[in-house]
Amino acid sequence: MAPVKEIVLDRLNGKITYPKTFIDKEHRTIEFDSLHVYRTLTTSGDFAITGEKIFIKDRKFNYTWTLKTNECLEYWSFMVWYMDKNRPLPPGSAFDPYRENDYLRRKEEGFPKPLYPSGVTTPEAKPAWQRERKKIGGW
Repeated sequence: MAPVKEIVLDRLNGKITYPKTFIDKEHRTIEFDSLHVYRTLTTSGDFAITGEKIFIKDRKFNYTWTLKTNECLEYWSFMVWYMDKNRPLPPGSAFDPYRENDYLRRKEEGFPKPLYPSGVTTPEAKPAWQRERKKIGGW
C-alpha cells in the first residue's frame, strides 16, 4: 500500500528531490546546499546506545527526514561525494559507464576545486586522468 520512496540526486544542477509526505501532494525539489544535516545517537529504554541516525532538514519547507540505514554516515558521505560535481564519480560499477563523460566535462571546465571540503581523497579512475587533473586543475 505504501508507495516506493526515493531520493533523487541531481548532480549537475545541485538539487535533491525527496519523497512526498502524507501532507504534501508532490515531491519537493530543493538546492542541496540548503539542507541542514545532523546526527543523533539512538538509545534503548535503559539509555544504552543502539545506533545512530542522520536527520536531513529542508529549511525552506520546514520538513525533516531520516536516513535509517546501518551505515548512515557512509550513506551521507556518498551523497556529498556524488553531489560535488567537481569531484570524480564515487567508486562503484554503477557509475563506470559514465566516468569518461564526467571526466571530459570536468576537464572542459578546467577541473574546478571541489565544492565541499573533505578529508577523503577522490582519485580519478585512471592514473593518466589523475595526472592530467593535477596538471590542469592543481588539486
